[in-house]
Amino acid sequence: MVSLRKKVNFIASALLSKFRQNPIWAQLFVTRRCDLDCDYCFEVDNESEDPFFSDLTDRIDQAYGRGVRLVSFMGGEPLLRDDLPDLIRYCEELGIVSYLSTNGTRLGQVDLRGLDILEVSIDGYGKISSSRKTIKDNPSLAYLINKQRSCGISVKLHQVITEETFR
Repeated sequence: MVSLRKKVNFIASALLSKFRQNPIWAQLFVTRRCDLDCDYCFEVDNESEDPFFSDLTDRIDQAYGRGVRLVSFMGGEPLLRDDLPDLIRYCEELGIVSYLSTNGTRLGQVDLRGLDILEVSIDGYGKISSSRKTIKDNPSLAYLINKQRSCGISVKLHQVITEETFR
């Protein structure tokens, strides 16, 4: 759940953006690696090195200085980073809303305490031949999502729409 402090910071930044041009939300790509190989995804590069933790905190600091009050951790699959919980805590210390976009395969393996918003990308509910990101393919996903909700994390699902998933 987003704390009152973070809500106030975000609203204040949004109001200020009406008078000066400043971003309030930034997407921070923390890795290009992924544990899936979705046909439609062009973000994955399992050969490239992840940015250093210090480079990411510098980017968060720069974004904060420009008015950003919500940081989305993006990838590849951000949960492949061992230090993701430290990045979440870093945002927490600054009063920045933290948002994680994930395929959900590693939910339950990473401590997400302090995370405000969890977005789980799925390809659908029933089995799809080209995907492992469906509720049927990962029956524990619903349990893990509900577990995150019970910890106070706002959860949203987004479905990737392709020809195969939109039938």
